[in-house]
Amino acid sequence: MGFHEEEGIVCGRCRKPVQFETVRGIETIVRCPICGESDTLDAARREASEHTAHVFLQRALGPIKAGAPEVRYRFHAE
Repeated sequence: MGFHEEEGIVCGRCRKPVQFETVRGIETIVRCPICGESDTLDAARREASEHTAHVFLQRALGPIKAGAPEVRYRFHAE
């Protein structure tokens, strides 16, 4: 995994650390080794950050909306 080891991104479904693959030497793709969920590293970072913010707000403010559908994130920060 090399330089990406510190990323700390896990699959939102499996809770396993993702694997990093460089495609054509330009773009890094993250992929769950269990379920195969994948996206670009930038998108996975963004989604993991959004998940962290969502969890923080839920804990700080309680349920944001009663009866609202559950928000699911494909990638989480470890």
